[in-house]
Amino acid sequence: GRYQPNRRYDLIAQYMYSGADLDLSRQENLLQQVGTGAFPTRQLIASTGTSTKPTHNANFAQSLAITDRLTFHHRFAYENYSLTGFLNTTGVLSLINQENGPDIDLPFEEAGGTITEYRLTRNEMELDYAVAPSVSLLGAYRYTDRHLAFGAAGSNPRPVVTIGHTGIGGLLWRPSAKGRLRAEVEKGTASLAFNRIDPLSTLRWKVRGSYRPVTRLTISGSLLLEDNSNNTPDVNRDLDNRQLGLQAVYVPSSKLLVSGGYNYLRIRTSTDIVFYALSQLTQGTSLYETNTHVAHFLLRVPVCKRLELRGGYEYVKDTGSTYPLRMHVPHAGVSVKLYESLHFEADWRYYSYAEQRSAIRDYNANVVALGLRFTR
Repeated sequence: GRYQPNRRYDLIAQYMYSGADLDLSRQENLLQQVGTGAFPTRQLIASTGTSTKPTHNANFAQSLAITDRLTFHHRFAYENYSLTGFLNTTGVLSLINQENGPDIDLPFEEAGGTITEYRLTRNEMELDYAVAPSVSLLGAYRYTDRHLAFGAAGSNPRPVVTIGHTGIGGLLWRPSAKGRLRAEVEKGTASLAFNRIDPLSTLRWKVRGSYRPVTRLTISGSLLLEDNSNNTPDVNRDLDNRQLGLQAVYVPSSKLLVSGGYNYLRIRTSTDIVFYALSQLTQGTSLYETNTHVAHFLLRVPVCKRLELRGGYEYVKDTGSTYPLRMHVPHAGVSVKLYESLHFEADWRYYSYAEQRSAIRDYNANVVALGLRFTR
């Protein structure tokens, strides 16, 4: 929904609900050597279970022109979901005697459930002050409030609350009607490290710009530099994130569209972990590295008054040491105008995913989507 009573005030609101149901069925046959003795262990495990996840999302943004030079922007976002799961596990733990003695079978059965409650609220306020017709100064503040509670089903777990504060400063430059450039720096802190992922300290540099050399051609780009750190015992996580994006969109006519682009993503993380090496409890550090290159292309062509075709291609290559891969994603679609405001949509995508180090995670998939689009 959108509300704009006059040229100085604008309000946009949105709400979305989604639900997910999962049926789990897993069987595992694991043979491992325990210690240095001659008695390996075989685990035969079968697990079945279900889970549900209703999710609510709401957000709105409002803009108010206080004066001809000063504009106030406010953005609010809310997300809430509950994840409930029930799992039954049965199995046999076999101690295998390699010296011709009888094997020892230890059957077991477990039943239980978990519940997770998650709630995130984000408020952001921004002032845009035009110091000149082509230059604006930006200042913003962001407040986040995250609640997480999880435990056994039927219990009343105590929530873990994370409060975040972020200050933002930037510059918006409009050298002409054909181009614009926006540069920002963000500095944020949090009350605690959330789930070994969210940092206590955040520093981000962002640069975004666009240029229109001719009427129907737009070239845009973005750059992101991010450094995060926790420096908390047992939940240390340092992250270096570098992203670069370039895109061109050409619209030679009102219906024909050609676009393409390139994105680069480089991530380095270091995270403290606790894990079992066979039966030995071990502490260590998990290192993650990715160097991802993504190239994409899209063509949209009107065939006649009621029919439109589209097709494209995406290529992904990761040369990082953690999960090197190559992926090809061709896609095609059709749009048929049924009535003045109603269109039938059909889309197809083919995924060819190939990790360079693990054939288990290689797969091919066809995905087809059908729907109706209403415009007014």
